Amino acid sequence: MKPNPFEVKADEITQASIHLCLAKEDTKAASSSSLPPLHPEITSSVLIDNGIELEEEQYIMFVLIEPWVACD
Repeated sequence: MKPNPFEVKADEITQASIHLCLAKEDTKAASSSSLPPLHPEITSSVLIDNGIELEEEQYIMFVLIEPWVACD
């Protein structure tokens, strides 16, 4: 039997999987680094997560909402 050429073979990348990966990297970096973090409460994963959320909000605002609000 031939494989289906239309079957998706790649795993989905979810926001949760990105959170997990970044949290693991933060833990690894914190335990192996001799340098102090730039901020005690803000890690690189927090900045990346905020960037992802900002992109999503911008997409919603400019692609989904803007056409409905624009005046001719």
